[in-house]
Amino acid sequence: MNENTKIPEILLTMVQEGVTTSDIISELVAVYDQYMTDDKVSITDDIVTVLPFASELVHLESLPKIMKNLNGRDFYKNICEIVKNSYMAPSRVQMQHYKLSRDKIIKCIHDFAANQITAEGNGTFEVLMTDSIQNLIKKYKNSVPNTVIMGAKGSGKTFLYREILRDQYWESFIKRMDKNGTHTAVLDADMHTLIVPLLASGNAGGFPKIIENAICNYNKYNLKGKINNSVYVHSKDMLLEYMRNEHDILEWKEIWKKVVLDAVNKAYQSIEEFEEELNQKCIKVVFLIDGLEEIFQHTVSSQNERNAIAALCRDFIDEVKISYHNLGFMIFLRKDMVRDSLTINYEQFHSLYRSVELQWSSTEALRLAAWLTSQAVSDFYEEDVPLEMAPRDVIDQTLHKLWGVKLGKPTSNEANSSRWILAALSDFNGQLQARDIIRFLEKATVNAGKPVYTDRYLMPTEIKKAVSECSTDKIGEIRDEIKALGPIFDKLEHAPAEDKILPFSSDTFQLTQGEEKIMKQEGYLRIDNDRYYLPEIIRHALKFKYGKGARPKVLSLLLK
Repeated sequence: MNENTKIPEILLTMVQEGVTTSDIISELVAVYDQYMTDDKVSITDDIVTVLPFASELVHLESLPKIMKNLNGRDFYKNICEIVKNSYMAPSRVQMQHYKLSRDKIIKCIHDFAANQITAEGNGTFEVLMTDSIQNLIKKYKNSVPNTVIMGAKGSGKTFLYREILRDQYWESFIKRMDKNGTHTAVLDADMHTLIVPLLASGNAGGFPKIIENAICNYNKYNLKGKINNSVYVHSKDMLLEYMRNEHDILEWKEIWKKVVLDAVNKAYQSIEEFEEELNQKCIKVVFLIDGLEEIFQHTVSSQNERNAIAALCRDFIDEVKISYHNLGFMIFLRKDMVRDSLTINYEQFHSLYRSVELQWSSTEALRLAAWLTSQAVSDFYEEDVPLEMAPRDVIDQTLHKLWGVKLGKPTSNEANSSRWILAALSDFNGQLQARDIIRFLEKATVNAGKPVYTDRYLMPTEIKKAVSECSTDKIGEIRDEIKALGPIFDKLEHAPAEDKILPFSSDTFQLTQGEEKIMKQEGYLRIDNDRYYLPEIIRHALKFKYGKGARPKVLSLLLK
């Protein structure tokens, strides 16, 4: 069996809402699996189509009547998509004529992605307006930002930190992002909310000039306390010093105040005095805090570290919101650290900042891929609608030029490219980070590869190889981010090869209830009918293979 093999389409019809079809689909596709080889892992992913319940078909009348009733319904759209993709002979699609050759375009994408992979790229370019950034601007358009911006490792926290800092004024960031006039116009005379780095991640070493410029901008206002260019390094050292002793939440709250006052050269006796001068000079200041995970590395086991995070994100921020109107804080923090530290009322806290959490929906992830490519290749995106506002179908059409409609020719039985890539990079919670997409493009463009198809730039071989390599890097990041998962991954990685088959049973690896709980919580394990599944993003690195019918099952679980 290969991509040119004509495989019968299977339609699951009249499926009522709430009915789970994943097991049925797995059993059907398993029939084909026995004829497949490992290098054809994506063939047959699209052979089963679930057609939603259509009451119009319960009592059949004339064909014209049925077609009229179905027009516009999901049932009709799904059938049209099958016919268009599999049975209509497409006109021969050729690669567009760009200013650069394919090899040069692949290199441009690779260089740009490699430069941005750790947020160290220092070039100036347009920032993609995501829902999170849109909500952040909307929420603090007319007030000083005081917020906790949560996100997993690689979600774009340091990138956003850098881009806000680059503009030196909060109003300037709003103005830069307001490409489509959705917010009230901001005049240069209105620039009075200064952005200052209080703490920075280790990656900040990649953009020292941006930090220096922001500090210089603050100092030119001649407030009593001058800020040193190495303020973020001094703040980190100060916190590490305090960590040598145990402190309760109230003590940590006072420590955070000391860190702020120390940053402005101890020119004020209290935060109140600092606030008073800001008020007198009609200036507002927002301190940015990033890199907390490099200081507080053991929030799972250390009560002292949990107290430090809780004091900052809850108690201190709450006081600032109530008592100070010219002072703000934007805290960029890994979500798991918040969950570790705020065990009581975490859901309430999360709901307070959910709208600005750095999450990437499937549409936003695809939009990011199109945006990154358009940054690297100036004439790649040429639609009339701005990319930030483009609907999903426009984004899909654009990405067809990058990686094709399918992982094969458009009429093949191979998987839909966008759908397969999203599933391969996601966990069972549907989480997919910005760095995952950037890293995928970086690895998929290391070599141009043989141009098997003329309607795209990235070939299937390079795409599949890139996903496997992304898995290895990703699992290393997960180990660093969530220490409790390390021993579990070790247990799975060092297991006998004959046991590493998906799905597996509860007693295969003797996972404890606690280990299962954290794996499920973080999206790296799904238990379905007492069968255990791992997502693609860690399966490759752990060297697990699929048992009969398991591959489509995993895909269906990932895309739920």
